[in-house]
Amino acid sequence: MSVRLRQVLIATAVLLLIVVASGGYYAWSIDRQYDKARTQADIVRARFAPEDGGPPALESLPQLTQDLVQLEEDLNELNRRVDLPVIGGIARNTPYVGGRIQASQDLLELGIELTEISRDTSEIANEIRDAFEKNGFMDDEPAVGPTWLDVVIARQDDINELERRYDAALQQRAAIDVDELPGRTLNTLETVDGLLERGTGIRDEYFHLFPLLGTAFGAEEEAHYLILLQNAQELRGAGGFVGTYGMITISNGRIIQLEINPIGFLNQAYVDARNEVLPAPEPIREHLGQQEWFPHDANWSPDFPMVAAELSAMYADTGWPELQGIVAVNDSAVEAVLANIDPYELEVEDQTLVVASDNFIDLIQSFRGHGELHKEVVAELGRSLIDQVLMTDFDTKKDIFWTMRDSANQREIQVAMLDPQMQAEVTSRGWDGALVPDPDVSTLIVTISNVTGNKSSANVWVDAYLQMDLDESGETLHVKWGLDLSHRGDPDGNLDFHGFHRTWLQVYLPEDAMLVSSSRESEPDEMTNDPRAIGYHIELLTGEKQFLEIEFDLPAGDDQMLLRRQSGLHNIDYYIRGNPTASCQFNDMVHLDHDYLIDFNACEARIRPADGSATAE
Repeated sequence: MSVRLRQVLIATAVLLLIVVASGGYYAWSIDRQYDKARTQADIVRARFAPEDGGPPALESLPQLTQDLVQLEEDLNELNRRVDLPVIGGIARNTPYVGGRIQASQDLLELGIELTEISRDTSEIANEIRDAFEKNGFMDDEPAVGPTWLDVVIARQDDINELERRYDAALQQRAAIDVDELPGRTLNTLETVDGLLERGTGIRDEYFHLFPLLGTAFGAEEEAHYLILLQNAQELRGAGGFVGTYGMITISNGRIIQLEINPIGFLNQAYVDARNEVLPAPEPIREHLGQQEWFPHDANWSPDFPMVAAELSAMYADTGWPELQGIVAVNDSAVEAVLANIDPYELEVEDQTLVVASDNFIDLIQSFRGHGELHKEVVAELGRSLIDQVLMTDFDTKKDIFWTMRDSANQREIQVAMLDPQMQAEVTSRGWDGALVPDPDVSTLIVTISNVTGNKSSANVWVDAYLQMDLDESGETLHVKWGLDLSHRGDPDGNLDFHGFHRTWLQVYLPEDAMLVSSSRESEPDEMTNDPRAIGYHIELLTGEKQFLEIEFDLPAGDDQMLLRRQSGLHNIDYYIRGNPTASCQFNDMVHLDHDYLIDFNACEARIRPADGSATAE
């Protein structure tokens, strides 16, 4: 072997050793930095996924921002090490290894971009939080500096850009070749996908609301809302009887005025200004002797959009400030909010009352028989409750938000906005109280109204029996619908709450149903005055039961049927039986605390989400 050849071989061996050693260090260096970034990513992920499933708490935003900055630094350092000019380039062009390196690089770049988006988002959220903490959402004093709404409006372009970048990040994720990713990065991919799914849900639910906030919360002009406080002890079609109402005025994101008054104030303002006298619904005229229609009976119909339209027309006659929206709130929604707050003391008529979720209705009723005093107590309770909410910490405020959201999902809170875009948003969330939530689904509805004038509705229970059977031809679904009404009041109790219940009952069959029979004679059409409904007058003494059975046919072929819940009606159980399809044998029972879907394919009854999305109970 020549000296020259030996020198070449030695030089080659040394070069190979250098490459191997450098490659080993390269891999070790990347591995260490990967572990560091992964650890920091786990910290951030934990902050993004609170145990309650909601968004990160406002008080955690400053620390979250710091964690995101650190994660971005770690990921950028990892990217720098992967992108070494010589070894990185060789690795990318090496067969088998190259695809894995490129896929890993793509995932890394996605992680960096998502981190930057999250960091920028948290910085905006920090600004909103700081403004909110300085000024709150209700105060008699002028705002100190910008309000939370000022910040949202000022940063609207930045928010839009973040949404654009997020959409681009979703495209980056779709372009990653998952099959080429090394095994240990699959955990990282799973984490990224989980955060993307959660982030997309938040983006879809909230980001498009930002342009609407100015109108809803009085950015340029004061926003006025009429709040109907409904007592479900005296049922109407769209909830409880409206004995009290609230007027809320919002300016620049803050409540600047709150009034809670007996409904008689609104009735009188309407009567003083109305152009014509409208007749009350026939059952009210006949059984309560009230000939004129007043705002306190505007929620007679179970279709809240209709209620809001009719009440808006009455309100407009008063000449009071133009409304942005109408919100109906049943007492159960107030009870649910109180459950998040410690019991507190309230002075009423020189008495010290202890207010709690399990007694506030009884406190109100204890002042009945003293003129309108019980309605004044409602007003005092309402104002004191808002004061208590203002004093709670942010976590409790967040719990109250979720509580109110669930009440809206149950139709215990119903909303009508006069701005079409805002109303479209309410409708998409299922909070509009529409009679038929989804016109494409066969819907079965029963509503109960108390036309006695007392507060005994809470003692009326309904056991509903639904027998569904496919006929021999397989073309018709025959349905027997039994409604067993019972008055479970105490015969020795206060007659205002346990006495005779005169029930006005309306049923709504699916649009394509053919009525076969009814065990009771229905009321004349002019009494019901609703072409969609069949009306019945049913009297219930304390301890008495009354039964109604309706049979109807439906064309076979539907996959499901919806049982719609009446706002304010808590006492109804459904027993579901039969063979709605050749492959389904139903034997189920549900308490109608939400709308329920009877799914013929899955052969189960499950809660229908307010927004109509498919999910199990």
